Amino acid sequence: MKKVFIGSLFVVGAILNVLAQSSAVTNAILYHKDGELDKAKEYIDQAVAHEKTSGKSKTWYWSGQIHHDLGIKKEDGGLLIQAEKSYSKSIELNENAAMVDLSSKNKTALFRDIANIAVAKHQANDVEAAMGLYDVALLIQPNDTNLIGNATIAANDLKNYDKVIELNSNWANQEKASVTPHYNIIKANVLKEDKENALKACETALQKYPVDKKLLTEKSNALISLNRADEAVSALEKMMEVDPNNAMAITILGSIYFDKDREKAVGYYLKALEINNNIEDANFNLGSHYFNLGADKLNKVNDMTLTQYQKTGKKLETDGKALMEKSIPYFEKVNEIVDKDPTRNFDPETIKSLITAYQKVGRAADSDKMSKILYGE
Repeated sequence: MKKVFIGSLFVVGAILNVLAQSSAVTNAILYHKDGELDKAKEYIDQAVAHEKTSGKSKTWYWSGQIHHDLGIKKEDGGLLIQAEKSYSKSIELNENAAMVDLSSKNKTALFRDIANIAVAKHQANDVEAAMGLYDVALLIQPNDTNLIGNATIAANDLKNYDKVIELNSNWANQEKASVTPHYNIIKANVLKEDKENALKACETALQKYPVDKKLLTEKSNALISLNRADEAVSALEKMMEVDPNNAMAITILGSIYFDKDREKAVGYYLKALEINNNIEDANFNLGSHYFNLGADKLNKVNDMTLTQYQKTGKKLETDGKALMEKSIPYFEKVNEIVDKDPTRNFDPETIKSLITAYQKVGRAADSDKMSKILYGE
């Protein structure tokens, strides 16, 4: 009788232990229902840690639900990560069809909730918090391109260009990825002033998109920044085979040749402006070209003796003023382009050039107007 009595006590103790852990789940559910989420978490954490209840989809579903709701309430990324893990564990155990179904649905809802909070934080300029939440959401849906795009904007706002590269490298490796992540990687490397990796990113992207105009432009810019002008010319010529009226490519060619073949450079600039006369660099560089030619002639006139001036100076002065006059419309166009940009007030070099050019051609009032813009009243 004594042995039987001891055995019965052991069985009763085991039953009570199981009931205690089952009641932990029940208590968690009841506290969750009453909105006492911290208390609900306390009980559900006990349940998932105990061997008698840790193998139940129901336990992990409720762990997911409680951490989900508490994480949303506190906007706590750690709690939301635990919610994702709990829902996933419930699905993995797959021993209660109803709980598995609920876990799958709530896991989808969890992603949406985190993403929405992240966007709201971002819009409120709490970019650090938004970035943390984007990271959590990406653990659930790592291939969601809208989310990657938003996270990229946040990382750029934080000037975390390594993060931009990480995000977009994952995106670029997706089977149906667009060219956009490649643009983002190139831009991030440019902003990091990592010229070599900017070029490598261009070359990687061009293997997939060999005739993309923007990629070809970026490659030529990278080559120029690395003082590899001959290769840049080849890249630009390749681009012009694809798009012969690409005014920006033609402008870049002009800039490459500006110091070593001025006549060729001027030809490229003029051609670019025939296609699109709103290219700032082409207008400024043409203005500078004619301005410098004119200034050179006028400086020679200033250095002449009276005898020299009477002999050849008058023509040289007329030619110099004519070149100054020729530079003015290009500089004025730059001013017009800058005026349309709400982020800029004026371009100082253009204003200085106009002050001098107007003076040399006898337009004193216009010169004074430019002086007031540059130096104030």
